Amino acid sequence: EKALTAALQRRLSLLGYNVVALNSPFAAIDVVGSDPTHFDLLLTDQQMPEMTGAEMVRELWIIQPKLPVIAMTGYS
Repeated sequence: EKALTAALQRRLSLLGYNVVALNSPFAAIDVVGSDPTHFDLLLTDQQMPEMTGAEMVRELWIIQPKLPVIAMTGYS
């Protein structure tokens, strides 16, 4: 959700983190692929319309195998 992404981006930025907030797993794959060592952590939702968080992480780990991930979900 764009509102949740924006709120989380604001909160993390206020805490001093540099945040790149995206609402598409395909955009995330493209952005990480353009500079794989730029990112220290991926924070993702497990449930997304285009693919699951696990599917996106598998793709990203091909690009950057050491990228730490925190996957969140509102579903149990």
